[in-house]
Amino acid sequence: GKDPKVDHALLMWFQRASVKSLLLNGPILKAKAESLVHNFGKSDFSVTDGWFSRWKVCHNIVYKCGHGELKSTDLKGADYWSKTKLQELLSSYNANDIYNADETGLYYRTTPVGSMVFRKMALSGSKKAMDRITLLVCAIMTGSDGVDPTTLPVTYKANKTAWM
Repeated sequence: GKDPKVDHALLMWFQRASVKSLLLNGPILKAKAESLVHNFGKSDFSVTDGWFSRWKVCHNIVYKCGHGELKSTDLKGADYWSKTKLQELLSSYNANDIYNADETGLYYRTTPVGSMVFRKMALSGSKKAMDRITLLVCAIMTGSDGVDPTTLPVTYKANKTAWM
C-alpha cells in the first residue's frame, strides 16, 4: 500500500530521531510505521517489506554501521595451525574427551551498532552501555550430551572488574 500521510509522518519522525542521534534499525522504523498506521486509522494499509524498501529508496535512507575497533588476525597462520598442529594434538585424544569452550559477553542494555541514516549523513559512534553478563559456552566434539556445568571442578566467584 501507499499512503502519503504515513510516508510523511514516518519521514518527519525519522528526521527528528536522526537529529537526536538515535540509532534506528529496520525493525524500529517498521514498528513506528505500524504505530502511525494504527494512529491514523488506516486499516487498508500494511507496512510490508516492499513498502519499507521503497520508502528507504525514495528518501535516500541506508543502513550504516558505526566504526569500531579493527581487529587484525593472522589468517594464514591460523589456517596453517588448524590444519597441521591442531590435527596432531587432537589425534592423541578420544573424541569424547575433546571439548571446545569460549566466553562471550551479552550487553543487555546496549543500542544497535548501526542505524538507518540519510545516505549523505555520517554516523558518529556513541558510548556503549556496559551492562554485561559473561557466558561460557561449551560443546563436546561428538555432539553427545554434555556435562552439567555446576558439577565441574571450578570455584565460581564474582568480581566487579573481571568479565570471566
